[in-house]
Amino acid sequence: MNEIKNKLNGKKYYRIVDIELTNACNMNCMFCPRDCTPPQGIMNIETFKCATERAVEMGNLKLIQLCGLGEPLLHPKAVEMVDYLNKKNIDFNVSTNASLLTSELSRRLIDAGLKSITFSVSGLNQKYEQIHKDDFPKIKSNILNFLKIVNGQCKIQMAVTVFDKNKDDIDDIRKNWENEGVSKFFFFEYNNRGGLIDKGYYFTQSKKFCGEAKKIMIDNKIPHECLTPFMSVFIGWNGNYYLCCNDYKKNYALGTVFDSTIDEIDDRKRNLLNSDCYICGKCDTYPLNIIREYMFRVEKNEATENQLNKKIEEYKSWGN
Repeated sequence: MNEIKNKLNGKKYYRIVDIELTNACNMNCMFCPRDCTPPQGIMNIETFKCATERAVEMGNLKLIQLCGLGEPLLHPKAVEMVDYLNKKNIDFNVSTNASLLTSELSRRLIDAGLKSITFSVSGLNQKYEQIHKDDFPKIKSNILNFLKIVNGQCKIQMAVTVFDKNKDDIDDIRKNWENEGVSKFFFFEYNNRGGLIDKGYYFTQSKKFCGEAKKIMIDNKIPHECLTPFMSVFIGWNGNYYLCCNDYKKNYALGTVFDSTIDEIDDRKRNLLNSDCYICGKCDTYPLNIIREYMFRVEKNEATENQLNKKIEEYKSWGN
């Protein structure tokens, strides 16, 4: 049985299904290639319910994430969708930039059964406005007002995308929101979105070290197929399954929720990963590419063998 299949069937490995209510967004964040997204739309209720059924029938569902490549609260029926998931007794989370989170909408979401929300806020004050192109006092007011309204009825998380613009502000961001009552944070190093963002990688310019890096992964029992497309199943607003959330242009539509189960889509993903997938070859969430990048840097005396070995050890833990 396939290496990934073994892991996904194990008790330790549960999966997130990311359902995109819309790929429209009312922000233009510095780290997001919005100009590369395809034509925008919103998911209809029939498609949403079918996507939910596919997630549940999978059997090892950890969470439904309402996010995708857009702002879910732009959907006019977002509250109705929250109510549907709540009545189905499904664990789910809404990820939002909080710009639309008025007092009225906050109350409606809580009344509908929202129990987990993640706010995407990657800066404070003027730095926030430079990064997210929106008004920080408004965003902060919306979040603080939400905290008062929920009064402990909803889990609150803060997601921070870490990159050059804010990397020195992380402690301040954490302290600011801890002082307001937020205790859970996710700090993500921004990725290159399948090669759409130029981060100056050597591996995107050449296929050198592919064989050597793959051998390192096999010898160290590191999953040499990328787990991202399998651990987080991405369903677009039109009901199409896509390879993963890094397929920003949605080049790889693999079937729809109306005609294919997630298990069937997994097989198509494997076939794609075993071919010359352009996005995967340019993506920095693929461990093979990062090991190659370290090999390039060692060759150019920009990194040490010790740093390469440390990264290998880090990835080895994925195989345990």
